[in-house]
Amino acid sequence: VVYKPGAVMSSDPETCSSLVCSETAVSTSTGCRPTERCDGNGSCILDPICTVTGPTVIDFLGQVNSVDDRCAYSLMSGSSVPDLHVLANFQERRRKDVSFLDSVTLRLNRTGVHIQLEQGGRVQV
Repeated sequence: VVYKPGAVMSSDPETCSSLVCSETAVSTSTGCRPTERCDGNGSCILDPICTVTGPTVIDFLGQVNSVDDRCAYSLMSGSSVPDLHVLANFQERRRKDVSFLDSVTLRLNRTGVHIQLEQGGRVQV
């Protein structure tokens, strides 16, 4: 079988991967980016994972941000739940020069409900 440059030699919509014949006649594998996942129908969608480690927040796009103070930072708002606002609350721990994640607050703006997820698995409503 002979493939023209740019032709798709094989593809799998469940994994969003395909094998393409490049302009230089080399087969190239394609797929989702590191910040995406396959939806099982051949489309790559943003994998909405935000990570908080110590004084560091890694956002949905993989950008690393350091937290220098003891404040609440908005991690997410206006998602598929329009009223939901997710806040990360940072406080100092044993070290006075570094802030660490103390709790996460889930705030439903319209209803005024605040759910606080604290260290040790405690939950306050």
